[in-house]
Amino acid sequence: MTRWFNTTGIQFHRPWKHQQGEKRRHHRRSLSEVINTNRRYVQQYRLLHEIGSGSTGIVHLAVDKKTNVQYAIKELSKSRLQRQQQNDFLRLAGPRPCNGLGVTSGQECLGSSSAQNKRRRVDIVPNINEIEVLKQLDHPNIIRLVQAIDDPESDSIYLVMEKADKGSIMDIGSNSTIKPYSQEQCCDYFGQLVDGIDYLHQKGFVHRDIKPDNLLLTRENTIKVIDFGSAIKSDETSPLPPTTSAGTPAFMAPELLRRRKHDNSSKKPSTPPPATAIDIWAMGITLYCLCYGQLPFEKPSLLELYDVIQNESIDHPNKDIDPNLKDLLNRMLTKDPYERITMEEIKAHPWMIDDKKNT
Repeated sequence: MTRWFNTTGIQFHRPWKHQQGEKRRHHRRSLSEVINTNRRYVQQYRLLHEIGSGSTGIVHLAVDKKTNVQYAIKELSKSRLQRQQQNDFLRLAGPRPCNGLGVTSGQECLGSSSAQNKRRRVDIVPNINEIEVLKQLDHPNIIRLVQAIDDPESDSIYLVMEKADKGSIMDIGSNSTIKPYSQEQCCDYFGQLVDGIDYLHQKGFVHRDIKPDNLLLTRENTIKVIDFGSAIKSDETSPLPPTTSAGTPAFMAPELLRRRKHDNSSKKPSTPPPATAIDIWAMGITLYCLCYGQLPFEKPSLLELYDVIQNESIDHPNKDIDPNLKDLLNRMLTKDPYERITMEEIKAHPWMIDDKKNT
């Protein structure tokens, strides 16, 4: 989910909703239908305007008419979520021919039904329902689910969540450089991110789409991790997910991209890297953005981007960077997931320890 709190150019736009003839237009109004020309309600919540959109739904700014408290309400399409879940299981059912992105016809895609992948399926459940994930989470650095509302008379389901007033921590884009945060601010924000994702991993989930857009700031500068639509049930010992359909390309770990090719190397370890390693890589990319105000890997095409992610080292534009911070970035963005720093090692890293001493 991107741009939760960008309120410019607002429109009520639902890409998944289509007219279904007279029957659709004249059905009895549901909770989410228009009450009058200016107001829409979902139970006691009045939807004010759209503040964000993404691949899985739309986010509205809303106010509880009983308490006058504002919330962010994420509207999801039940039929779209069902189709996504079916597609994920089809990917796991493979093999299937894979075309595009330089892969010749007839080769197997990521969800191939090799014996190894069949063994892995018992360890990871793809695309856990976002509601079920949020219901199990209670942490100050993870967005809080207030209520889930299923409208039985429409295709919509609504997630009522706390509102983070300041919006995303950074509006980073391709081929652009913006003002970075100070190293002290990076310490504060990244420490909160570590706390939130460490808690998430301990609860047995991997986020799979960590990036600045999915980190919101409250009025008190508290980080809130959002958008668990790509989360999977996993833990620190579970192998990589059998599909890489989730995530943002610039933040995807090299091992996810390498799995587009068969690797029959005898040097390949018998134990697959843990799925949590892909979150640590994305956290490293995010920390790089906060420190330097730009992405570490940028190319005009996906194929070129995938190539540099797998093969090129990161550059450090700021030569005055704290050596400990530079070391942490390098270790988080290590190409080999077996050698990449772990969450426990991040928490014990000198840069993190020095930060806690200074707060």
